[in-house]
Amino acid sequence: MCTPFDGHTSFTAPFPENGSFQYCTAADILSFCKEVSRLANETAFDMGLAGAGGHYNDLRMHHRPIDHLAHLIECRNIILLVWKSIEQMKLAAYCRQLISVRVLDRTRYGFARLVRIECSRIEQLEIAFETCIYQVISREPAMVLIDSGITVANDVSAACRELLTELDMNVLGTDLKDVWRCAVHALDMAVLSYAGAHTQFPGGDKVSSVTLPGPFLEKQYFRFRRRSFSCLGEFLGGQEAWVLEMHLPGTPQVDLPHLYLSTDAVTFGDIWGPMWKSCVLGDEERIIRYNVGNGVVLPWNVPSPASRGAIKVRKDEVFCHWMSDKDSREASSLANSSSLHENDIILIGASFKLHSNGECRSSTNDHRQRLRDSGSLSEPGTVRNGRIMSAEIVQLQVGSPYATVGVQREYKMRGRSWKQSLIEDWKHRPATRNIKFLEFKLGLEVSTCTHNARRRRLITLFGTGTMLNYLRNGSLRWTSTECQERFYSALQSPDHTEFRKLYESQPGWRTDLGNAIESCLDALADTGKSGKDLELFWAPDSEPGHKVTLRSSELSWIGFLEDTETSGTLAVLEDKCLELSAPRIGKKCQNDHFHPRRVGGRLSTPGELLDGSILETSVLLNENCVPNSIRNGRIKNVRRDGSTPRHEYRWSVSLLEEGDRFWFGEKGYLKTITPLSQGRILAKWSGSWDML
Repeated sequence: MCTPFDGHTSFTAPFPENGSFQYCTAADILSFCKEVSRLANETAFDMGLAGAGGHYNDLRMHHRPIDHLAHLIECRNIILLVWKSIEQMKLAAYCRQLISVRVLDRTRYGFARLVRIECSRIEQLEIAFETCIYQVISREPAMVLIDSGITVANDVSAACRELLTELDMNVLGTDLKDVWRCAVHALDMAVLSYAGAHTQFPGGDKVSSVTLPGPFLEKQYFRFRRRSFSCLGEFLGGQEAWVLEMHLPGTPQVDLPHLYLSTDAVTFGDIWGPMWKSCVLGDEERIIRYNVGNGVVLPWNVPSPASRGAIKVRKDEVFCHWMSDKDSREASSLANSSSLHENDIILIGASFKLHSNGECRSSTNDHRQRLRDSGSLSEPGTVRNGRIMSAEIVQLQVGSPYATVGVQREYKMRGRSWKQSLIEDWKHRPATRNIKFLEFKLGLEVSTCTHNARRRRLITLFGTGTMLNYLRNGSLRWTSTECQERFYSALQSPDHTEFRKLYESQPGWRTDLGNAIESCLDALADTGKSGKDLELFWAPDSEPGHKVTLRSSELSWIGFLEDTETSGTLAVLEDKCLELSAPRIGKKCQNDHFHPRRVGGRLSTPGELLDGSILETSVLLNENCVPNSIRNGRIKNVRRDGSTPRHEYRWSVSLLEEGDRFWFGEKGYLKTITPLSQGRILAKWSGSWDML
């Protein structure tokens, strides 16, 4: 163990005697370095070193390690504190021989690696910095002018580069201070991330990205950013996790794909254990699954290379899936019966959520043409010819051989859905607006390519490409440019409460913000289920938006979106290719070979439904309307972070049987096809008339 440098030097520069650099401010360190430079020049002049002159007077020593003395001292202070944090975690039995950090895989889109960093490596780097700084500042001042004497930083630089290479984070160029800074700041953040199990919020829940080396250098090389993961999302309690990645200005901050995670079992269990292995009886080298948390990691079938859900699995990796213990009925057609081995690299990432397929090459013109060809495209505000009942007449006659009495009554049809009520209240009662309703999942996002759809929060729906194009192409007036910028930023924020916080914190902006939301509601007021069809709004570019009509013969789940007193739908068509990664479930990317007839034909059997368009949604179940098979399967709801859940109980769907029905009153019912993982089921929607 190296004793921390105590600040003694052979320089006569004023510096706190017997003090350590560790406790000095940045200003103290810079003052010390300036004095070192001055004394070096004076000593060199006295010794008659040719060409020395005042070369170091402004500290611009471009070609020698001593040039970066201030950076060297500060980096040494950082790595010393990093190592002390490691020691404290060891004393608390929080870590032993290693820590880990998640690193984005630059060679595969949508993949991350859980990289282990041996604690001994961090200690060796701390010793290298300690030794280097001692050797540099314990020399005679004039020695800083001699090239042959300034080689002591080589070990530090080599150790830093080796560490960055292991993290797949290379620093181009030869500027030593950049290499040092990147290495020590990455380690500093890695320890902070590890201490919070990679999911906590250092600096508060508002911090979603941290650039490295931060304000210390003009150029930012890397950053830690919070990212969501595929099937591990449920294991992590729905929380995002910190991932180290290259800092590329201009890269998107929203709508990022859920990540796959490549790791080994030891590193995974170190941070998220305890972790047990289940082996084949009599053959402990063959591992059936790993038990961790409230679920298991087990081998999983890799999506077919020909499917849009295809992924890049390397030769040394085994594709795996994390699933909850409650999902005891695995999808046997997708699970893999092969076994794992101790040293296998496991790639965890199977998922049953709709995701955006970034490889889809269909263009807006392709989508517009096929919608026009199928008769789905029209102008907003238009209504197709047809009849609608405005009144109902009931005639009652009572007769006898001697008298006839006739009574005729007319009953006006009346009704007001929840959606209508919310829109009208927003427009006509601005003083009593309930901002929270914008966070309800009343929105529907439908893919232009696959017609797969998913429920969205209204405020998230307003941040889609369609609605942003509509707003920016319109004639909204803003009294403040800052208000306008904050509004668009809130719409695109991954935090769905961002707009509410903005609205409540800026009373002076409420008129402008309210008008912008009203404009969104006006555009979507006529969308949703209309008769048996689904009406959507679509604004793919700078042109005026379109109204798109999708038929019930194309989408079997439209009836589920009925506007009632307790539910409603505002719908957009979005230029995305949404599909499930499961190879045989849901409509897949149509790309350029789409033909209108491919969508037609209502799917009536479960086998056909697996290839039809999918609606991804969630429901709050009525206890009186659940199937008998799960009626006794109610589970106490517990959150991993210890916070109080919104609902006291939840239902286990793992006991569901094929054909079980969930009733939704007059709207109809959902008929179970098969349970999926992560508390999801695949079901077919049927209207109430089907019961006849």
